[in-house]
Amino acid sequence: MKRIILSLAVAAAAVTGADAQLLWTVGGNGAAGTSYLFGTHHVAPVEMLDSLPGFNAAMASVDAVVGEIEMGKSSGEEAQAAMGRWCMAPADSLLTMVLTPAQTDSVNALMERYTDGMLANAVENMAMMKPAMLSTTIAVFQSAKAFPEFRPDAQLDAVIQQRALQQGKEVMALETYDEQFALLMGDPIARQVDKLMKQVREDGSPKGAEMAHRLADAYRRGDLGLISSIMDDEDMMDPISRERLIDGRNRRWAELLPSIMAEKRILASVGAGHLPGLIELLRGVGYEVSPVK
Repeated sequence: MKRIILSLAVAAAAVTGADAQLLWTVGGNGAAGTSYLFGTHHVAPVEMLDSLPGFNAAMASVDAVVGEIEMGKSSGEEAQAAMGRWCMAPADSLLTMVLTPAQTDSVNALMERYTDGMLANAVENMAMMKPAMLSTTIAVFQSAKAFPEFRPDAQLDAVIQQRALQQGKEVMALETYDEQFALLMGDPIARQVDKLMKQVREDGSPKGAEMAHRLADAYRRGDLGLISSIMDDEDMMDPISRERLIDGRNRRWAELLPSIMAEKRILASVGAGHLPGLIELLRGVGYEVSPVK
């Protein structure tokens, strides 16, 4: 169960204009050669890689792949320790303590529906987890429903890193597990409960049901402008979460990437919602960033 929950948490990093393109070249400004930015959807089918023009050539040309985190460590001690620090609820804030009976019923009913009855008592079974862990799990289920071709054993970001290692390339990370789990699970418990219940309420609404499918369709088309406009909707992501999960991380990554690109050619693979902001930031410091046609 921990492995499943950990995989869901890692996979749920952000998917949020620019030209309709997922693969971009980055050069100039002292770069060691041509590098690439690629926007992922963490629950998209891996087959999209081989159908994306230029992706395999880009992968073959670079020295290293840079991901949000190093996915190969997802079953290791580092990831398990970070999960224990950030995903487990304080002893006085177990799910069974912070959710009312009515809220518990609503959450359990939703989880039962998504898991075909396997998690009919999700709140009780996951009582030691923070509310944000349930929110993350529900978000993955919602996205997976919009991508019926998705296979948990072939997650897009992980496969990119696996292919890099098979080709003898270095794999690097922009964040540690602690940093990413802190972003996903670091809100006060009361705020996590509010966000969880908002998510549960909206899941059955027409707008809530449509949102994951709109994001999935926009990603299939490589429409970053549409993805960005969906993510700008405060019903999708409130301003505090937007700053923590998207904008703040873009600024930190834009500070890290130049020193890496000065030494080696890279393929930086991050959630598609980060691309418009990263492109703007990298252009702002002198890089030439262009879509691969």
